[in-house]
Amino acid sequence: MAAIAIHRASDPIALAASSSAGLSANSATETETTVAAAACAPPAPPDSNRTPNRQQSARRSCQSRIPNPQSRPYGIAPKNSLPHHARMTDLSLSQAVAALHQGGVIAYPTEAVWGLGCDPYDQAAVTRLLQIKQRPVEKGLIVVAAELEPLRPLLDLAALPPERLAAVLASWPGAHTWVLPAAAQAPPWVTGAHRSIAVRISAHPQVSALCRAWGGALVSTSANRGGEPPARQRAELEPHLLAALDGVVGGETGGLAQPTPIRDAVSGEILRA
Repeated sequence: MAAIAIHRASDPIALAASSSAGLSANSATETETTVAAAACAPPAPPDSNRTPNRQQSARRSCQSRIPNPQSRPYGIAPKNSLPHHARMTDLSLSQAVAALHQGGVIAYPTEAVWGLGCDPYDQAAVTRLLQIKQRPVEKGLIVVAAELEPLRPLLDLAALPPERLAAVLASWPGAHTWVLPAAAQAPPWVTGAHRSIAVRISAHPQVSALCRAWGGALVSTSANRGGEPPARQRAELEPHLLAALDGVVGGETGGLAQPTPIRDAVSGEILRA
């Protein structure tokens, strides 16, 4: 099995600080809910024996740990620094999961476009994804899963009126992203100052298979840098973006003409058509 190369930077605290200051404030192709950055300690490296779906150890770590400058110091790889297999050859699910466990950022097909993903509980991984994408942390990120259970720790479902919760659940699995009230322990680098988070239970075969193999939820944002068009086919993934990733999960997009619509779960308002 091909080795997975994960890229590290020497100073994760400086990396996180420069991310908020240096990211360009544009993303025409995505209008996920805008959020503000907040500080929280990175989780401990995932335990391969953790309870699937809940990502419990990572969630507890997010709540209780203090920052550790030596913890998970990942950074952006220099352009074209990855070995050929990581840039050009598809990863198996087991290789992709191994990369995610090491704090990697990967590309994978979604319902309409190719997406970038990482562990939403890993602050360093999310920071690196934002730098690769050149996306401001304030804009927030969508989180996807194969079923509801891995999303529960992120959500305050009790805050939704029963009829609104029923409407959300009736749309899943499917190509519907909803902005729901966030739980208190949801990672602040995903929710920021907002009390909501955009989530989706996907019916796309590769997305659901990847989430199940990973055993939890994943970040999902389009695989393009700010101002560039999203990739609808694997061949459209930009070489400079591929060079900064830890691999690509093969497959095809779901063929939707546009990225999944985003709606407010409380009001039903359409935020992205």
